[in-house]
Amino acid sequence: MIIVKEISTNIVTYLLEDSQDVTLNAKYLSIDGVKTFGGVNVSTYILESITDRPSHFQGGAYAYSGGWSIGDQTVLDGILTDVMEDKVSELGALALNVTNQGVTVGGTFISSDDESTSSITSTLSLMGRNPTETIDFKSKDGWGRATKATMEGFQNAIWALRKATNANNKMHENAIRALTTVQEVLDYDITVGW
Repeated sequence: MIIVKEISTNIVTYLLEDSQDVTLNAKYLSIDGVKTFGGVNVSTYILESITDRPSHFQGGAYAYSGGWSIGDQTVLDGILTDVMEDKVSELGALALNVTNQGVTVGGTFISSDDESTSSITSTLSLMGRNPTETIDFKSKDGWGRATKATMEGFQNAIWALRKATNANNKMHENAIRALTTVQEVLDYDITVGW
């Protein structure tokens, strides 16, 4: 990441990604080809590369590899949004893992990933034509034989798992988005309630 910082006050005016094209000279600051402000004195502002994403807040300042810098509210809001999106992304990955963990019905473990769920749904659709039909199936426990009622039990268990997972995912995401500081977001425990 790159920061644009006023030397005398140590105030960070911009927090930028390394991929952004940044030019700072005596006439202007340009970010991705857009002149942001003119009359910049290169002896007043500096570009500084930071290797660590800001990770800790204390008052209006954040810590990074180069020490403490004061951030204006726009910078702090941008960092909060980034950290919040990272936490929501982490939450989504956890929810997917929980969704795909499988269920046990009547002592039989059933996979709950999309492919297995789709297979159960299509089998039920085909069995609807002949409800007395049975089908051989394989789970991690080995081979079994299922009636339409058995397959419906599998489907209902997967539905209950997905419904609970989505509700918990939504609850956590809403809680994360209601937080107001980076430290609160970093400290938020997404593992509760699964």
